[in-house]
Amino acid sequence: MTVSLNGNDIGQIVEIALAVGGILAMLIAGLVFYLLVRPPRKAKIPNAGLPQQIREPDPLEIEEVLQVLDRMEARLETLERSVAADEDTRRIARPKETVAGVESPVMRREQ
Repeated sequence: MTVSLNGNDIGQIVEIALAVGGILAMLIAGLVFYLLVRPPRKAKIPNAGLPQQIREPDPLEIEEVLQVLDRMEARLETLERSVAADEDTRRIARPKETVAGVESPVMRREQ
């Protein structure tokens, strides 16, 4: 029995070996990545199956939350006044502008 190989046969063998090697490399890289990012087996989440207990809020926490809400409302009122004042000055300064910010055709003809 005689085996003969020419250049085309060797090229095909190399091509198949590269394809198989690439597939194996991707599988091994995926396995390594999976092992790196998965959570440890022994790590258990406490109370995973039980419903979470609702705790009573601390009066100090309630007071802090209410203070933060009051400050936020005060800042919002200040911002609303500032925006309203800014819009009023824009209307007085440029009354002939359209919504898109382009001058009307009448104003262009007058200039």
